[in-house]
Amino acid sequence: IVAWEPKQLASTKAWTVYRRGESLSQWDSLGQVAATDTAVFVDKTVNTKQQAYQYAIVTKDEYGCKSPMSAAHTTMHLKTGVSLQNYPQLWWSAYQGVEVESYIIYRENVQTKQFEEIGSTFLTSFTDLKPNGTNNYRVAIKFANWIKPSKLKSDSGPFSQSFSNMSEASL
Repeated sequence: IVAWEPKQLASTKAWTVYRRGESLSQWDSLGQVAATDTAVFVDKTVNTKQQAYQYAIVTKDEYGCKSPMSAAHTTMHLKTGVSLQNYPQLWWSAYQGVEVESYIIYRENVQTKQFEEIGSTFLTSFTDLKPNGTNNYRVAIKFANWIKPSKLKSDSGPFSQSFSNMSEASL
């Protein structure tokens, strides 16, 4: 999900969401969101288990003029492994584009299959010293400031966290 706080100008008609392509200079247009809609776009073409992605937004006004591209935001990508002491170890790429307050680590509960918070850090790695037999982890970004899209629906914010891909530690 790409969500942003729109700077609502009377002349704004739409926002175009871009994702960086296979080179630094390549940006692929993914689609548009009308200014009358919630400022949220779902990119269904990515594989979050494989890599992080970069997104940017361009505003289009009623005359067809486009703004300069916004600063890029880079998603996080979670990787797992095992420490020398045989503990699950997590590493992730830092989220870039907004201020991050901390990262919250979640582990799946074996009985309930729900993810439960097991720790937090402002760094980008974590070792689970009390594993519970599951290998399923997620990391959430706790943003310093909430992201509030223009309209509120149950699935459109405001957002205070963003979750990583799910990753399994191979024990």
